[in-house]
Amino acid sequence: MAIEAVPEPLATFLRTYCDVNAMDMVQVLRERLQHKEISPETATLFRQQFIDAIHKKGLTPEQYKALTGDNEYATPEELEAWLSELWSEIFVGEEIPE
Repeated sequence: MAIEAVPEPLATFLRTYCDVNAMDMVQVLRERLQHKEISPETATLFRQQFIDAIHKKGLTPEQYKALTGDNEYATPEELEAWLSELWSEIFVGEEIPE
């Protein structure tokens, strides 16, 4: 069974900043968002896609592994917990909107 495509820019952001071999790239993403080095339109779309990935389970463990190489999350619940933690690292002090 083929893995369904993850929408852009979420796919690129996960591939670039969350790759299992990338060191401190989540911090780089946070800084680029804070300093508005990513266009407002792209940042807004990424945030919404990220929220959907968490709340609507819009990202499967298989999709996450294909993008990042990280195979620690075998269930949607494990991935949701990790994405929530990742949200806290990227958007420090900000609750995940419903």
